[in-house]
Amino acid sequence: MRVLHVFTQARLERVRDELAGDADTALSPDEAATHVEPVRAVASELCTPLRQCGTTMDVTGCVGEDVSREFGAKPVFVGGRRRSPVGKGRKGSTAQRVLLDAPCPVTFVRDPA
Repeated sequence: MRVLHVFTQARLERVRDELAGDADTALSPDEAATHVEPVRAVASELCTPLRQCGTTMDVTGCVGEDVSREFGAKPVFVGGRRRSPVGKGRKGSTAQRVLLDAPCPVTFVRDPA
């Protein structure tokens, strides 16, 4: 199983800035994804049940939008938060693009916050 976190370039840079401190090397998208709280929460919840079923989980981070095709994902579970139409129009919505463009079943999971 793969937990995939999709960053915009700007969001990846913010996460890198928050985590880097005085580090000379930038974190890869994979490394940055392991520090994003929703990803950590999903990984924590799924780790034991997956291990009991004899499978493992990888956390992957990437920058882009067409991830369902790029990673051959099926089915896809998309996490997101409630945003106003103006917020979506101004900033875009990766979750919405995945919901509309994925070539496979997509389940949207709303962030409770």
